[in-house]
Amino acid sequence: MKKSIRNVLAAVTGAMVLWSGVASAQWGDLKMKFVVDGAAPTLPPLEVTKDVPICTAMGKRKVPNEEIVVSKEGAVKDCLVFLIPDKSKPVKVHDDYKATEKDEIKLDNKGCAFVPHVTLVRAGQTLIIGNSDPTGHNSQYNFPENKLAENPLIPPKGEHKIEKIAKREVRPQPISCAIHPWMKGYVVIQDHPYMAVSGDDGVLEIKNLPVGKHEFQFWQDYNGYLNPSAGKVKTTKGKATIEIKEGVNDLGELKVKFKSK
Repeated sequence: MKKSIRNVLAAVTGAMVLWSGVASAQWGDLKMKFVVDGAAPTLPPLEVTKDVPICTAMGKRKVPNEEIVVSKEGAVKDCLVFLIPDKSKPVKVHDDYKATEKDEIKLDNKGCAFVPHVTLVRAGQTLIIGNSDPTGHNSQYNFPENKLAENPLIPPKGEHKIEKIAKREVRPQPISCAIHPWMKGYVVIQDHPYMAVSGDDGVLEIKNLPVGKHEFQFWQDYNGYLNPSAGKVKTTKGKATIEIKEGVNDLGELKVKFKSK
């Protein structure tokens, strides 16, 4: 009888511990859409000064300036949002991200441009810079927190692998090509997976964030620190504190007003 009671108590205690763990590990998604406020500056195509037949597909295309990419419907592409970790405690990471924590992330030299324009890398992952073009490129980068700086020459169909990425970089780090000086992209390195870039439709979504209040950084190539001119979030120097609740936290449309330069 006493043994049965002990078994029941042990089962109840185990269930309570399990329930407590589940209850304390609550998660929510963050979603928003970036749209242009007013008219975006018209940026001329980039001036191609070398390998013109290759970079312009024999003159059939212009190389766009990707500092600003706005669709006909007004959606703004390549707006970046990432969680700024609390220095006093590690960021809780959902189990779904375990499958990608050691992934190889591809950044390509394609059409004499960096594709994607903004590349997201998590510490512990490997960044592979490839070259799909029939001409050589170099890819100059400097990740100061990781003490990684190089300017490798990447031949056609070649690649350069960066494996020792261990720390987050505070801000997006530029990458460029000295052979084709109009080429520019950015690499974003964080020690957690909670970062995203808006797509062609302006939509950005970060999945499975831990519930609670978190600070986020908003950024866009042309503006730098991004302060939406209208919407459900207020930023200062591109930073905002947002409370994540269980389920989908949809901020709706955030308007982007491009500053004059």
